[in-house]
Amino acid sequence: MDEILRLVENLPSIPVDADNIKVIETPEQFYNTLIAKTSVNNFFLKNLTKSARKRIALSTLYLGNGKLEENLIDELDKALDRCPGMELNILLDYLRGTRDGEKSSAAILRRLLPRARIHLFHTPYLRGILKSIIPQRTNEVVGLQHMKLYIFDDSIVISGANLSESYFTNRQDRYILIENVPELAQFWVGIIDAVCSCSFKLQPDGGIDTSERCAIHPFKGALKEYENQLRARLFEVLKCEGKKNVNKIESDTRIYPLIQMGMFRVNQEYDFLKELFASQDTSSKIILTSGYFNLIGDYEHLITKRGKYSMDVIYASPQANGFYKGSGLSGYIPSLYVLVSETFFGIKRQQVELFEYERDGWTYHAKGLWVQSTKSPFCATLVGSSNYGQEHVRLLEWSGWVEASTFLRPDHMVPRWDKMSHRRYNPLRDEWVIVAANRLQRPWQGATESGSGSGFMPSTTVNPLAPGGHRANGQITPHYTSTFVFQNDFPALRDNADEEYSEGIANQLYRSHSIKGTCRVMCYHPNSDLSMAQMSHEQLEAVIDMWIEQMNELEKKYEWIQIFENRGALVGCSNAHPHGQLWASDYLPTYPAKEYSTQKTYHQQTGKIMLMEVVEEELRKRERLVVENDEWIVVVPFWATWPFETLLLPIKHSTSLNKISKEQKRCLADIMKKLVIKYDNLFKCAFPFSMGWKSAPTGRFLSENRDFWTLHAVYLPPLLRSASVKKFIAGYELVAEPQRDILPEKAAEMLREQNESVHFTEHIQSRSTPISS
Repeated sequence: MDEILRLVENLPSIPVDADNIKVIETPEQFYNTLIAKTSVNNFFLKNLTKSARKRIALSTLYLGNGKLEENLIDELDKALDRCPGMELNILLDYLRGTRDGEKSSAAILRRLLPRARIHLFHTPYLRGILKSIIPQRTNEVVGLQHMKLYIFDDSIVISGANLSESYFTNRQDRYILIENVPELAQFWVGIIDAVCSCSFKLQPDGGIDTSERCAIHPFKGALKEYENQLRARLFEVLKCEGKKNVNKIESDTRIYPLIQMGMFRVNQEYDFLKELFASQDTSSKIILTSGYFNLIGDYEHLITKRGKYSMDVIYASPQANGFYKGSGLSGYIPSLYVLVSETFFGIKRQQVELFEYERDGWTYHAKGLWVQSTKSPFCATLVGSSNYGQEHVRLLEWSGWVEASTFLRPDHMVPRWDKMSHRRYNPLRDEWVIVAANRLQRPWQGATESGSGSGFMPSTTVNPLAPGGHRANGQITPHYTSTFVFQNDFPALRDNADEEYSEGIANQLYRSHSIKGTCRVMCYHPNSDLSMAQMSHEQLEAVIDMWIEQMNELEKKYEWIQIFENRGALVGCSNAHPHGQLWASDYLPTYPAKEYSTQKTYHQQTGKIMLMEVVEEELRKRERLVVENDEWIVVVPFWATWPFETLLLPIKHSTSLNKISKEQKRCLADIMKKLVIKYDNLFKCAFPFSMGWKSAPTGRFLSENRDFWTLHAVYLPPLLRSASVKKFIAGYELVAEPQRDILPEKAAEMLREQNESVHFTEHIQSRSTPISS
């Protein structure tokens, strides 16, 4: 506690008897404390409104318009009847207090006038064109009056709860009642009055005028002058408090009032917390709770990088967030807080642990901070609109410990703008790019290319693609025996009708649109040690059957079905188990759209099918031919960019993979196996490549004549001269035009010379077989 005492030693404090401090536990008790008798922890609490005689000062964001709020206003009205000389002062936020017309806070409080004074603080930063363009429901992000102080004579309730039904029922907050402390009550009455003096004042006829004490209009007057005016009023109260000699009075509890109004350069709480979060005291533990956990950058840096103390952080789960399932944009707010907590989890120290508040039917709004030490019996707590009281540590009984898998639970997979898939237009190149930030969450196995061997991960439960493997979303991969298909845990495309991306910019240069689709993972075989080079023809035909089944299922719904495989870490494969992927989209992507146009135009101009002409020419010349059988050929294309790029084509015309004959399917298994064996044998390694099938567009294109399109597959390997030398697309090739170092004809010759039947690992195994005498 020496650290805390050092931080507050120069601050004015108020001595309080601990018996005068009561922790109110529930929203119902909070409500009853205001207008009815109640008991808390065997303490009988009087009706604060009924017991008040000289003053009531209420500072809140807004007042609700339900039955419970009407009852509260009735009690305030009766208090004015009982005590004609009583001062009733209510401070609201202007933006929230005037929302909803005749049902607004200002409208329902009007019946207390003229006996009460009702002020509405308007942030000076919402002004001019900004005030005219920001919608009413979102303009509060510019600034708010957020103090929650409820003063009755010399007693005060400090809380984070507003005066509305949602805060009087199943919303857990914190509420501290401090009774009969005139110095503290007078201090906060002075702060409220200072803000009121620079605010708008509600008139009996419903009009809203600037306060008679406000010389500068909040959003029409000069901003700097308004800031100086309010700051001067605040410092009058602070200076008065600092002159008191109450610091010298002995007591078992002391209260240090801290003001935080950064917009007016009053940062007492901010300065205190920066010092606290930088503490090097390893014997201290800080407990921080916030319904809306979103630390500013300074706090986050100090907690995660500088502090040496331990810390527990308690915050609302998505379901306990007050905006959960809200209408319009507010419904996305819980998702943004999940993102914040997930980001914090990724950078936190080991001594910092996270807990989510979860309780059926309840929301969580409590914010608090407590400091405890193993070296001292004393503790400190920060109480206010941004931080709360010690008693709420017990809420851990309704909290769940947060670990990495928490953020993969379905109830945390809520739509988020930053992770919502969409396309953005590149006007320089007349191209589109997919933005799918959630793909960064994919697990990476740390794979590197193997100079020999298959380079595949063993079939264990550590491998999420193997039978019985534990996937990142907590599911267990079933014990499949052939092929297996499942939805990608980290999809770039999702088929969610409720998600609509909006960048907020719409013109010819900045164009974007939402995209929908599905992403699936397709496991070729349960054995992680195999690749297409080692699989049997029957096993490869099962893979082709799987591709065909997927196409048959999806072709009516989506315009493009992309089947592809990334093999090897050099092309970004995050799991070496033999598998491919399928992405189906509700639009035609950039490259297929160009190929659709070029093949269609060629057919219209010549009456011929472009790629079938290529097949005929390559079979005639044979200089770029790699391998062939009765139904298929593999060539290094005349236009190849990658050193050992190949093109797989049918000898008999077909438009789509799901249209090939049984004989074509049998021969396809044969030629795919031969090609991968040749690749692996070239540099004696598990040859990395990206491979993709290009069937004719589907969806709305099914009703069109697609005969000009030829089914084909492309293989794009990055290796250049050896298993360790990769071609990089960089420099000129990135900014101007592709370039290659090896003639396509030479690359085809090198591949053609490789054995197509015996994999190089079989030679290694035979050489290492011991010879018995």
